[in-house]
Amino acid sequence: MCTSRVLFDPVAKSAIFGFGLSRQGYSHSVNRPAQPCQDNVMIHQGSFRAEPVLALAVADGHGSARYDRSDVGSYLALAAALECFQEFVVMTANRTVEELPVLFRNEFARMVKRNFDRRVAVHTYLLESIPFLVMDFIRQAQSPDAARKKKHPPIDGETIERYGTTLQFVGMARGRVFAAGIGDGAILFWHANGSFGGFEEVFPESGPSIGSDTHSLCSGNAVFNFRTQCVDADSLAGVFLCTDGVVNSYAQDADLHAMLRSIMENVRRFGAIRAAEVLPPFLDEVSRKGSGDDVTLAGLLTGRCLAAASREDTAQAGAGTAVAETAAAEAPEAENAKDEP
Repeated sequence: MCTSRVLFDPVAKSAIFGFGLSRQGYSHSVNRPAQPCQDNVMIHQGSFRAEPVLALAVADGHGSARYDRSDVGSYLALAAALECFQEFVVMTANRTVEELPVLFRNEFARMVKRNFDRRVAVHTYLLESIPFLVMDFIRQAQSPDAARKKKHPPIDGETIERYGTTLQFVGMARGRVFAAGIGDGAILFWHANGSFGGFEEVFPESGPSIGSDTHSLCSGNAVFNFRTQCVDADSLAGVFLCTDGVVNSYAQDADLHAMLRSIMENVRRFGAIRAAEVLPPFLDEVSRKGSGDDVTLAGLLTGRCLAAASREDTAQAGAGTAVAETAAAEAPEAENAKDEP
C-alpha cells in the first residue's frame, strides 16, 4: 500500500502531494525462505509556531547475515531522523534563518546517531533482556544474592552493527529545505524555475566505490560520513528520495529522471489518489526487470512541480522506462472514470 497524503505548506504557496512506498525486492521474494523487506519509508506533517514542518525519509537495511536486524534498523533510523528534525526546529527557533545551514550541518548528524543508538539499545533490551527479567524475578524469590549478580547483555558496537542501515532524509521548515544522507540511495531536487531546470542529485557521491559496501548508520564514525545541504524552499518545486534498489534499476540517470517525470505527469493528469494506486505494481516491475533488490520511492511535489511536468515532452517522459507502459495502461481507465456519474 502506498503511503500518500496531501500536505499544505503556506511557504510553498500551494498544496504539496507527499507520497512514500516500499516494496519487497523480486529476488528476495522468490528466495525460500523469503527475506523480509529491508527498506522502510516515513512521512511527518506537523507545525511549530503556526508554521508547517514537513519531513520525509527512506532507509535501506543492509540485509546480510552480519546485519540480521537491519530491517528493524532501517525503521529505527527513520524514527530517529524525523524526531531529531522536530527537535532541531525547536532548538533553532530563536536563531536566524542565515544560521540554519551551519547549525544543521554541525548538529543534525550527531543528533540522529545518538537517537538511533538509543533506539537500538531499547530494542535489544526488549528482545534479549525480558527473558532475563523473568529469570531475575524467580532468582530474587529464591535467592536475592543470585539476582544481584545477574547482568544484562551490554550494548556494544557489534550489537549496533546488526541494525546496519542507510538513511536519506529531507525536511522543510522556516522556508528552507534540509537534506541529509548516509550511505547509498539518492535525493533529487526538482528545479522548475529560473535558469536551471530539471533534476539535481543532491549527493552525487553516495559512499565507498569498492564492491557493494556503503557507509552505514551503525558504524562508529557514522557522524563523519553524513552529507548535508540546506537550500531555499522557493528554489525547488519538488523532492524525490529513493533507495539504491531504484537507482540501480536504471542504467542511465536520464532513465531514472524520465521515470520521475512520468510520476509527476500521472499526478497532474489523474490526481494524487489514482497516481498513488499505480505505484505498487510499477515498483514491483522496476525490481523484477532491474536490480531485484527492495525498492523505495518517496517524494514531495508542489503545484509548481506539476505545472512543470505538464510542459515536459511526453515522449521524453516515457523514453527508456517501464513506467510509460504502466501510465498508458492506466490512462484509459482513469479517463473512463471521469465519465462515470
